[in-house]
Amino acid sequence: MRFCRIASRTFVWLLLVAVMAGCAGGKREDTGAASSATSVSGSAGSAAENRAAIGSCDSGNVNDPDDPCVITTVEQLQRLDDGPEGHYALGSAIDASATEGWNDGAGFQPIRAFAGTFDGRGNAISGLYINRPGDNNVGLFANTLEGSQVRDVRLASARVSGGSYVGMLVGEAQGAIVRSHVEGRVDGGGHVGGLAGVVLPNGSVTGASARGQIVGTEALVGGLVGRSRGQIDSSYSLASVTGRSDVGGLVGSSGGNVNRSYSLQDSADGEPMLISTRELRVGGLIGQLTEGGAVQESYAVSFSGSTPLTDFVGHPLVSAVWSIAEGKEYPDLVSNPRSTD
Repeated sequence: MRFCRIASRTFVWLLLVAVMAGCAGGKREDTGAASSATSVSGSAGSAAENRAAIGSCDSGNVNDPDDPCVITTVEQLQRLDDGPEGHYALGSAIDASATEGWNDGAGFQPIRAFAGTFDGRGNAISGLYINRPGDNNVGLFANTLEGSQVRDVRLASARVSGGSYVGMLVGEAQGAIVRSHVEGRVDGGGHVGGLAGVVLPNGSVTGASARGQIVGTEALVGGLVGRSRGQIDSSYSLASVTGRSDVGGLVGSSGGNVNRSYSLQDSADGEPMLISTRELRVGGLIGQLTEGGAVQESYAVSFSGSTPLTDFVGHPLVSAVWSIAEGKEYPDLVSNPRSTD
């Protein structure tokens, strides 16, 4: 009987030890699992941080240009400013009209130093509002860097105002703008365009358009681009344009290439559609063509109401390659500044 009691106590003691050992082992396993989870999270690294930076992607990854971060809200669009080197795409149209009430009336904060890719996938961003007359580099993108690409973006009913380097899509473009179309009103000082305020030497515009009202109080104002030193190809403007000088239906001043592009200043209710307030360097296509500039297979049509004596190129400074669709060439624009229809 005594042996049974001893055996029973021994069994209970061994059972307790086994249970305690199991519990301790469970804790070690949990700790190991936590370490493993931390390691996995760490391996995700910047991708997870970037996803969080723009308020979580609906799908995709900001670090993968082949599977970009897909966004569908204007709040996510604003947070691109936190991850300007990522790859993004629009998953649907975006109503941005709420931006009129943002930042005490200043509206949307332009996305700065964008170095990634942004694919609109043909979706429209409507009602974008930016009211920053004291700021330079103003647009949906304040500036895009070399190697960046903004493509297949549509802006509708946009209202953008800034100081200098102002456009609905980009203030200062050093990257590529492809198949993007904007409509609305732009107000600024100098270097003002419907699509972009300035296109720098490494920048390019292809298959783009602008329409609406483009108003600059200073020089270098164009329907599509205020000043271009890059490449403009297969693009057009239907915008009305007003500036002090260097005013063009397509480009205010160009020192780059303009190929297969046109401008058409329609007249609405008899109001002038292409105006230089000083009647100085105003052209149906380009206000001023500077050194290194070239125009090929391009044209402009200006209806009544434009500034008197508007030339195709308002003030060509240097000789340039010149041709229109019919193949007629004017190799020396200094001695022969006017073009035929």
